[in-house]
Amino acid sequence: MSQPINKHSGAKSIKVNAILNIIKQCSTVLFPLIIYPYISRALGTDNFGRVSFAASVVEYGTIFAMLGIQTYAVREGSGLREDKPRIKKFASELFTINLLSMLATLVVLAVLTIFVPRLNREATLIAILSVNIVSFVLGREWINTVYEDFLYISLRYIAFKTLALILILVFVKKPEDFLLYGVITLVSDSGGYLANVLYTRKYVPIRVTKEPAFHIHMKPVLLLFCTTLAIQVYIQSDILILGLLRSDSEVGIYSLASKIYYVVKSVLNAVIMVAIPRLSMYLAQKKSEDYNRLLNNLKDALIVLILPCITGAVCMSRNIMLIMGGEDYVSGTGAFMILCAALLFAVFGCFFAQGVMIPNKREKHFAYYTSFAAILNIVLNFILIPFLGIEAAAITTLIAEIAIMLTCWHNTKDLYKLTIDKGIFLVLAGCAAIFLVCQAVRLISLPLLPETAVSIILSVAVYFGILYIGKNKVVVSGVQSVLNKVKRH
Repeated sequence: MSQPINKHSGAKSIKVNAILNIIKQCSTVLFPLIIYPYISRALGTDNFGRVSFAASVVEYGTIFAMLGIQTYAVREGSGLREDKPRIKKFASELFTINLLSMLATLVVLAVLTIFVPRLNREATLIAILSVNIVSFVLGREWINTVYEDFLYISLRYIAFKTLALILILVFVKKPEDFLLYGVITLVSDSGGYLANVLYTRKYVPIRVTKEPAFHIHMKPVLLLFCTTLAIQVYIQSDILILGLLRSDSEVGIYSLASKIYYVVKSVLNAVIMVAIPRLSMYLAQKKSEDYNRLLNNLKDALIVLILPCITGAVCMSRNIMLIMGGEDYVSGTGAFMILCAALLFAVFGCFFAQGVMIPNKREKHFAYYTSFAAILNIVLNFILIPFLGIEAAAITTLIAEIAIMLTCWHNTKDLYKLTIDKGIFLVLAGCAAIFLVCQAVRLISLPLLPETAVSIILSVAVYFGILYIGKNKVVVSGVQSVLNKVKRH
């Protein structure tokens, strides 16, 4: 008989987890902020584009190797985590399936790299970066997520990223060092996942099993795989098609803009991702009130965070491209501004998909929607990129994000009713203030870095000041929580 789930066992604060995950994701902003300006200049646009192209190819390999196991494991495992025999059996079955898919993927990737000329040109880079595929499968990151161990995830991530940063600054000096750069990136990625192999045994001792229960797991796993693949297609197809139709230099310029976009998107999505195990657990325990309350809190927090991020990023877009890449990359400013607009649709698309559809097991519909968006993205990329270049790649990403959000929102109307209260006007007023602050600072004619720093600091202070004075519940609650902790200490 299954052991009952103790609702208090292993419970972790959603707020604490959100803060930890945001710290981790903010570090994904900090490290690129240090690395990209350096590496984009050290490697040059051509070699930076080559590394980005090879990385996008390997990213597809990772998706095929993982199938849809990451998302499926978090959703199903969250409801089993207090039942030790069941979670051990479940984890071993998924790990066995994962190993088989990894081996098949590596064989196919090797064959394609040998026989496809464009891939063969980057064979060495692809071979180096493919180590990430193995480490990601062996690392079983989903176990940490199931048990909401975001402290370990954050500390591990920061430690290995710091080590990689030091190695890059010491050893990567010139364009010819692009292969060495590829090797060092393995330290930040594969190192963390391989460290996870032993660590996760404290939660679930996994073994390879002769009976991986394909008949139970493969249908939902493959549906989620199709979804993940489709998402990756509209994320990476722009870089791949740019690489096929345009120059390495354009790939490098657009890669920088898109990397900044996806870093900001990841930070915002961090608020959602930490809640998925808890949302899945509430549904498994039929706690609909807790589930809806958490969704509403997430929605309110996202509105407070997304709109000022978009406003600030658009206002500072040229500065950001100059700081991150220098004059050679400033032509990507237009594409970056378009991608900033996509943030609103991307994050709320994630909210409806990961917060509502996936926990409610509507992965089939989500697979349809993402497949449609991916096909639309590819077709539009092939049509528009020859004429509009990097701006076309950004436009197609925006269209794909809009398509995902609208279809997911429509599908979830019977599960969750989205309501926008009058507080949105206060948020919009704060965004208008950010715009005015950025324009005012620009009139002072400060050097690039001081102008950017002053604009950000003043914008953050003015925005949250307006929301606090206007008694925005998210900001007031956050300030009150901080004050209460200070008083207790």
